[in-house]
Amino acid sequence: MVTSRRFDHRGFDHEPSAVKCTRCRTLDSLLPWAIVSAVAAQQVSPARRFLPPFLTRRCITLFLATWLPILLITRTAPTVDHKTSRLGTVEGIVERHSFSLEESRFRNSGDKILYDGHYYSHQPPLLPTLQAPVYWALRQFDLHFWNTAPFDLAYFLFTAFTNGAALAGTVVVIDAIWRGFGVSSGVSLWCAVALPLGRWLLPSGDRDP
Repeated sequence: MVTSRRFDHRGFDHEPSAVKCTRCRTLDSLLPWAIVSAVAAQQVSPARRFLPPFLTRRCITLFLATWLPILLITRTAPTVDHKTSRLGTVEGIVERHSFSLEESRFRNSGDKILYDGHYYSHQPPLLPTLQAPVYWALRQFDLHFWNTAPFDLAYFLFTAFTNGAALAGTVVVIDAIWRGFGVSSGVSLWCAVALPLGRWLLPSGDRDP
């Protein structure tokens, strides 16, 4: 069946409304399929579509490339009072559910204060509280801080998965920020590595990650 179409002197189409509605419904039914086809045409693996942004191959490679060298220079035992004091707080939270240091292996730390009859770390309590879950995980494997061994495996792993992982994660985040501003891949990589690791080049830098 051929439907005649009329145009007025201005060129407007006077197509019957019933025909127009039929065409609209046809387009509406085809639109979802067009969207699905466009998405499927992209060269993205199914697994990649469901991965969060920080699990891209570049992010994982950059994290490991930063974190693994850090392990080579991570200390195997605490050597200064402010670290032993903080470790005593972590130990107390996990093993005794307390912030006090009286029963801690690190109770002889010089970086402590006396308050209301109990000794507490002079360091702010927020960081040990955030680090406590890592020590709790180590305790599930019967590892604990020694404070006397030349190689304290619990301290080494604790430092690697707290300070070391945080530093490597900072490199990944800075790289992502630079690339988000359109900086080239090479420049963003160098900036990401130089900014967090640059403090180690300073004489006053703390070389104990």
